[in-house]
Amino acid sequence: MRGTTADASRQIAENPGLTADQKKQALAALATATREQVRATLGAKGADAYFKNSGMRWLKEIEKGNTVKFSTEDENWSSICPPKEPKPAKPANAKLLAYPVTSRLTQAKINNLSLCPMAPSISLD
Repeated sequence: MRGTTADASRQIAENPGLTADQKKQALAALATATREQVRATLGAKGADAYFKNSGMRWLKEIEKGNTVKFSTEDENWSSICPPKEPKPAKPANAKLLAYPVTSRLTQAKINNLSLCPMAPSISLD
């Protein structure tokens, strides 16, 4: 059960068609379904006792939106956090747009600005 659940968690996390929120919801649903499967197998009292005694702690990681990987050599497992979604790129002039113009640059001086490198410089006094 843990191997199939871990594989399913990785498939969800690696699905490029899902947003981060959709992946988190799908992983939470996977954890819930796995808990219900354990409950059906052990019965309500058996499952409660199992979960209270730290049984399937890795399932809590899946509930949080992480994936898990089990060691092939022993009973150890590791939690893998999903990569963060990249932030949208800022426009090249984002810094310029972020600050209001507070210099004493007059409209007349703005009208005289030229993009030509040979144009005379103006003072911003």
